[in-house]
Amino acid sequence: MDRVCVICHEMFSHERPNMRAECRSNCFRSEHFRKCLNMFRPNEETEVLFEDSRR
Repeated sequence: MDRVCVICHEMFSHERPNMRAECRSNCFRSEHFRKCLNMFRPNEETEVLFEDSRR
């Protein structure tokens, strides 16, 4: 879980210098963590591309 916050911080630290701390706040129950997690979650389009590449 910490890796999600680290990567998110690397991407957005120019806009939000405290992104890692905000993401990790409240034992990873923060809105920032959910937003970061959703950015890295595969969506339907990604899943279709992955399935097509396996054929």
